Amino acid sequence: MKRLQDIADQVGVSRTTVSNVLHGNTKKVSKEMIRKISEILNQEGYVPNTSSRELTRKGSCIIGLVLGYNCVHGIPSLRDTFVAELLSGVEETAHRNGYYVMLINGQDQNTDRVAEIASRWNVDGLVVLGLDEQKYKELRRQLNKYMVLIDTYPEAEYHYVNVGTDDFGGGAMIAKYLLDNGYTQAIFAAECDTGADHYRWKGFQHQMRSAGIDCGEERHILLPEDLSLRRVMYGHYLDCFVQAGAVALASDYDAAEVMNYLQDHGIQVPEQVSVTGFDDCIYAELLHPPLTTVRQNVPAKAEAAVELLVRLIRQEPVECKNYVQPVELIRRSSVRESTPNAAPWSKDLHKTHK
Repeated sequence: MKRLQDIADQVGVSRTTVSNVLHGNTKKVSKEMIRKISEILNQEGYVPNTSSRELTRKGSCIIGLVLGYNCVHGIPSLRDTFVAELLSGVEETAHRNGYYVMLINGQDQNTDRVAEIASRWNVDGLVVLGLDEQKYKELRRQLNKYMVLIDTYPEAEYHYVNVGTDDFGGGAMIAKYLLDNGYTQAIFAAECDTGADHYRWKGFQHQMRSAGIDCGEERHILLPEDLSLRRVMYGHYLDCFVQAGAVALASDYDAAEVMNYLQDHGIQVPEQVSVTGFDDCIYAELLHPPLTTVRQNVPAKAEAAVELLVRLIRQEPVECKNYVQPVELIRRSSVRESTPNAAPWSKDLHKTHK
């Protein structure tokens, strides 16, 4: 293969000119010279370095996807179905808009690392998952880039663009469904009491209380992130689950664990204990019995986040700060229904709490 200097000598230009043509920086090169150099480069099998080519332009055509946590449910976050589905949706939408996607592992909200990588690669903007409001502000002070957040809740009003899910409405939706089927003592369990899980619990609690049911913190179980510790806790609450008759989990992953634990200990689902989840991930309908859950449209969430970020990058107007994706109750077989034809969920029940 000829060296760039050899090609430069052959056509009578500098090595820099040949390098510029190779990497797409051709503003000061004539069309005829571009044609000559490109023809020789192709013959010699040169492949342009994408990162070098893009970084010479005003924009890099790179969108960074920041993953703010390493683990979820005690497993690497990239193995989680929600994260995987979101990443797939972000990449697909970015590609459709002419952008590449760079995954930036925030290593448990390490904003220094995110800022360093985003700056080094000159990303045009960031889609951010897994940073709370304080960490976002910290990153904002370090990095002057367009950002769209996913599933971030502010202490007051939104001062950033966020794409979220109607978590409060979804929690209320599950509570109403369980109440309609006679489960007045249903328990809610989640791995944390922040962000989406907090609002799912609050929606559940609000709907129970609206029906005149006492629903205090004794009905709210916080599960440890470590799997072995979660199993210990399942054993501790086993009698409570049976007495309550129903357990609502803040994720399909935890719902699958609870179902398996119950069945491993001779307790039938849903005959003895009904179980619900949240997300409607890919394996929810593959469980035995198939899981009743709240569906959030993860591909639509990913698409909205990227489309909004592209508008910001292009300096186009963005109408509001918080875009809330609707949810849907998916009735399968993990709940023993006393009223098989129960009325569908009405969005009017939680309008005032959006």
